Amino acid sequence: MKSEFFAESLKVAEGAARRVESAEPEVVSSDCPLAGLQLKQKTGRPSYHPIRILRAAYSGEPLRSPRTDKERAT
Repeated sequence: MKSEFFAESLKVAEGAARRVESAEPEVVSSDCPLAGLQLKQKTGRPSYHPIRILRAAYSGEPLRSPRTDKERAT
């Protein structure tokens, strides 16, 4: 992503980040690496690719997306 579009991309991610925060999920998923980065920036929660979540489920590995920061970055 070009740095000139970074601020605009955060605005686009705001809606998805609000929905993630209101749902308080155990795991956050995104099949798009850039969207996953934006969600992490906005919510402080790591995002995993759906295939990674399936692998964890089949292997019995616990996988969570806890908030990693005390306050949400705005």
